[in-house]
Amino acid sequence: MLFGSMYAHGRGVPQSETEAAAWYRKAANQNDTPAMNNLAMLLAMSSDPKIRNVKEAVSLGEKAVELEPVQCKLSGHSCHGLLRGRPT
Repeated sequence: MLFGSMYAHGRGVPQSETEAAAWYRKAANQNDTPAMNNLAMLLAMSSDPKIRNVKEAVSLGEKAVELEPVQCKLSGHSCHGLLRGRPT
């Protein structure tokens, strides 16, 4: 997840949402819930239509909450922000 954050914020590397998404996805595929949250927010908020995917973002947010609801609440990430207002 560290590399994803570095690329997302341009810390020591050129800022790149594409690279950030790729690194977050690698960590998310290993059930890293903070990486899922970061990828979900990137997918939901990106202005790049090649990256933006709100449906996938919501799905990742739901999976993160299922895996670690307490972690989502305590981490300061917006796991539930993507899910607000959705019918259950």
